[in-house]
Amino acid sequence: MAGGERGGSAASDPMVGTQLGGYVIEALLGEGAMGKVYRARQISLGREVALKVMARNLAVQEEMVERFRREARAAGTISHPHLVQIYSFGEAAGTCFFAMELVEGQSLRRYLERGEHFSEAECIEIARQTLAGLCEAHKAGVVHRDIKPDNLMLDNRGQIKVTDLGLARLAEQDSSVALTMTGMGMGTPLYIAPEQAERMHTADYRADFYAFGATLFHLATGRPPYDGDTGIEVVSKHLMAPVPQAREANPGLTPAFSDLIARLMAKNPEHRPQSHAEIDKALDRCAALLAEEMRRQSRISASQALRVVKPTVWDEPVLWIGGAVAAVVVIVAGILCPIFSKGPEAGDVLGAVGVAEGGSRGGKERRARSAKLVNEDARMPAPRAVDIASASKDKPFANSLGMKFVPVSGTKVLFCIWETRVKDFEAFVEDSGYSWNEKPAFDQTPDDPVLRVSWDDARAFCAWLAKKEGQEYRLPTDDEWDAAVGRGKYPWGDEWPPREGAENICGQEYKLGTPDDPQFGGIAGYRDAHPRTSPVGSYRANEFGLYDMGGNAREWVLDSWTEANYQKHLAGAGSELPPELVADLKKGNRFRVSRGGVWCFSSPANYVSSVRDPHLPNGRHNITGFRCVVEVPPH
Repeated sequence: MAGGERGGSAASDPMVGTQLGGYVIEALLGEGAMGKVYRARQISLGREVALKVMARNLAVQEEMVERFRREARAAGTISHPHLVQIYSFGEAAGTCFFAMELVEGQSLRRYLERGEHFSEAECIEIARQTLAGLCEAHKAGVVHRDIKPDNLMLDNRGQIKVTDLGLARLAEQDSSVALTMTGMGMGTPLYIAPEQAERMHTADYRADFYAFGATLFHLATGRPPYDGDTGIEVVSKHLMAPVPQAREANPGLTPAFSDLIARLMAKNPEHRPQSHAEIDKALDRCAALLAEEMRRQSRISASQALRVVKPTVWDEPVLWIGGAVAAVVVIVAGILCPIFSKGPEAGDVLGAVGVAEGGSRGGKERRARSAKLVNEDARMPAPRAVDIASASKDKPFANSLGMKFVPVSGTKVLFCIWETRVKDFEAFVEDSGYSWNEKPAFDQTPDDPVLRVSWDDARAFCAWLAKKEGQEYRLPTDDEWDAAVGRGKYPWGDEWPPREGAENICGQEYKLGTPDDPQFGGIAGYRDAHPRTSPVGSYRANEFGLYDMGGNAREWVLDSWTEANYQKHLAGAGSELPPELVADLKKGNRFRVSRGGVWCFSSPANYVSSVRDPHLPNGRHNITGFRCVVEVPPH
């Protein structure tokens, strides 16, 4: 707790100047939901401490006293340079309190109140130090549940301390005592994770990741990610509004850092980074992209407790700069070009700039897999216009990647019968050097649908394929996708729940309990063979011969979000979006539309064929992929 902040004065608080247990209270520092915090002196050791004193109206409630005691006990087991240390717990004259480390400095909220924001270099160091403290708490089974600028202290040495575990709970509680109280577990509306707002007793450490991302957004842009006139309005935006892009609020941020914030703030915990190491690695890469001058001007001192892993040229080839290095590269290239048909893959060189999650796929493994794919594709004949024009459901047109296309009534295109596969997209990345180095938090086969591709990525793939094959490949339009889904309220018909094995969607398999499985409940009684994504074509095709129109991956279409397609969405699904979100969606057609159900959702509203989901075109999500169409040449 900060020693440099004051929430009251000696004259206004009767506790100031009195003795509580073995502590003399000297000044009021602040107050919160559970009580007040004072500057105090421990008589036995003569040291200054922060004393958290439980409010008297709560001290008479046995369950609240038990909760207070548990918080102190849980936090007291943790010791880390970036966490405020809890010293002891005590009770005197009916008053409960615990003593903790006194931090001389100010909360980051005070800087924000002065209209300041923090540079990207400062935010990265704040993030690294906060993350280190949270990691230690999470390892001890403690979820903070209230990460916000108020609870991040910048001490007089320029170091970050995470304070106030007042809302923490043990992930594994060893008592039947119900430690609950209305309004006491909700965290702060400006930064609260959606699952904490909806199901606060099931929120795990990833709720801290969300609040951590929302806090970084505020620090980096000078404003919170969502605002509103009431706490309820703000919470509703955390639940339903699109994840904001920090770079739109502060164009000076790098895409990599802005994307990391967005991933931390994913609505679904499964779509956030799943480990502290994953976030730390992403922060190191973000730091590597900053100019040295920005780092020198930072107000945040590099952590004395953490070792910064600086990327080498082997980890981050994009950092090969300088005349001497360039000269060496040119010389070596001149020597080796006659020997090898191509130099280092452009994807390996450029991928470091656009890293969003999960790190490298493993260069050697990826190259071997892509080489195998290219060798197999070399045996396939080049596509001909006549093959496209004569394609049918029974005799699909197949291109050089083995993608198969069939006609759809009411359109002038052939639809790929399945979503673009991992191996298709990796062939594109390998061949073109496209800056993409993504993967979901779980393993996929080469025949699973590719995920974490943005609308921009999907369009780039189509352009590459069109150039490669001499045909007009693109994303389907919204109307074309409507035609392709076929008849029925859902892609499989009108019944709910769907018949067993209808699509790869969230069913009883969510109960398997592994970290990558869906976490929010499945369709009662529904079963399929895959807890996550499945190889394309694993389930039955619709009337046109198209697979996975209602499951596996959500699919980008060509259209921007408009009032017209919103009305189509309402006509079929009947689920209105919040007015403020609709107003935002209409601003300049910034949002693009995705269609179809997905592997990890269970609500009927997610599978109605008319559902449109708005996303920013550069957004990459663990649920979103795409399928291509090829235009039929005129006769």
